[in-house]
Amino acid sequence: MDYKTILVLCDSSEAAAPRIELARHLAQRHGSHLIGLHIRPPFEAPTLRGAGFAAAAHFSAYEERTRAGLEKSRQTFHGITGQAGLKTEWVVARGVVGGFATTEALALARCADLVVLGQPGPDRPADGVPADLPEAVTLWSGRPTLVVPYAGRPAWPIKTAVVCWNASREAARAAADALPLLREAGKVIVLTMDERSSSGAADGDPAADAASWLARQGVKAAARREELAGDGDVGRKILSCAAEIGADLVVMGAYGRSRMRELALGGVTRTVFRFMTVPVLMAH
Repeated sequence: MDYKTILVLCDSSEAAAPRIELARHLAQRHGSHLIGLHIRPPFEAPTLRGAGFAAAAHFSAYEERTRAGLEKSRQTFHGITGQAGLKTEWVVARGVVGGFATTEALALARCADLVVLGQPGPDRPADGVPADLPEAVTLWSGRPTLVVPYAGRPAWPIKTAVVCWNASREAARAAADALPLLREAGKVIVLTMDERSSSGAADGDPAADAASWLARQGVKAAARREELAGDGDVGRKILSCAAEIGADLVVMGAYGRSRMRELALGGVTRTVFRFMTVPVLMAH
């Protein structure tokens, strides 16, 4: 499997350039068609009555701000990818007032092999980018999502990757979707927590089984088991272990709180999204 089509989110924030550079690197490595996606922020009219003139001025300012953001985003994308000899495409999708993601963005994501998004900043998301876009794309696109931290520049190529494993369907899906990246890594650690899995896995060492499977896929993998206190925070434990190992990438399955109606991410997934400091590939 290769990532023949990569979709990368392009916005006007300072965090966009490192994200696009990472997507460019992956596109060069895999011979991918690289699509730059810009989400146009929706117009939210003033709620004051009888404020026609104020509304017109508000709309004019919105249009000017939107054009400036779009142009900055477009220039960043083409500036980073223009000399790379890649097949690229530029797409603008519409934002939705009060919505978590646009139908257009999800449709584009479903026609990509990998979606590269940004971790929302601590203060507010970039203009036009819903704060929970990574959650929506991860849960509803059916595609692996690589989320890049808002701070710093990701290290690439990968020296060390951590694969979070509990023998669940989501974990298996994420590991399989990450194979092109894991094969490039110098070392891969299959990480399990010392607690009984609720996935129905057979007795034994699931991490060792997963490491053996990865080795047959051409991945240099080893198993690691970590103890977890009774009510330990699994998300923070994952990130702590990744930092201790010196990981450049974390791979994990994403979990919805409700299997009947996946309205929100589970606590572990949400914690990792919030506190991540290295890129995280998630699949659902």
